[in-house]
Amino acid sequence: TIAFAGSPIPVLADRRLRECDYGDWHGMPQARLEAERLRRLEEPWPRGESWHGAVARVDAFLDELSGGHAGERVLLIGHMATRFALEARTAGTSLRGLIEAPFSWRPGWEYRLGPAHVDNER
Repeated sequence: TIAFAGSPIPVLADRRLRECDYGDWHGMPQARLEAERLRRLEEPWPRGESWHGAVARVDAFLDELSGGHAGERVLLIGHMATRFALEARTAGTSLRGLIEAPFSWRPGWEYRLGPAHVDNER
């Protein structure tokens, strides 16, 4: 909303783009997050969700987006779960592979959406 205030560009807030729900561990130190991340691929964070669940939630949003905005350029602002879903969907990378890979920031990530082909390999 802040970035596009006063512009004709529509802004849509969708809760499915939020980060993985870490439940009781929300706000944990980064080192603990990194140590637990792979374990939480299928096993939910205490009173939270698993990475697989978070990516499935974002992927449902991407299904709607690709159907309703085919051929359009859209800016998504999300978190790690959003990036994991986009990478899995567009590059076919397994969620396990995404979690195991070191994070490397790059400005201007661009993805071209098509039909879902998320690899369910864990």
